[in-house]
Amino acid sequence: MGFKDLRAFNLAMLGKQAWRMLTKPDSLVARVYKARYFPKGSFFDAQVGNNPSFCWRSIMVAKSIIFGGVRRRIGNGESTFIWTHPWLQNDHDPMIQTEMPIQLKEAKVAGLIDQQTGSGIPQS
Repeated sequence: MGFKDLRAFNLAMLGKQAWRMLTKPDSLVARVYKARYFPKGSFFDAQVGNNPSFCWRSIMVAKSIIFGGVRRRIGNGESTFIWTHPWLQNDHDPMIQTEMPIQLKEAKVAGLIDQQTGSGIPQS
């Protein structure tokens, strides 16, 4: 087949698996990995953890590459954390850069949306 960079090809294939777990969380593979490695969260929040399998460690390497270009659709904002999910439209840095107040660690983007109009709450 003549691959020029076998490592890059391998990362691309692992990235494809990471993308599938992100976009198809109800698939059998995603459910098995969720039960083992991130039972209380989403694939987005998953960590390598203790005593991971070789496959899981490899997928976690590819996850960082995939998430470098991923942006979340906000919708109603109920599933997007303000400080830990990439949701801003900035191509270079989609994360909030403001220092996070500890009491707002679990705050969601829904808190920034006026539920009556569906628009952002104006800054004062």
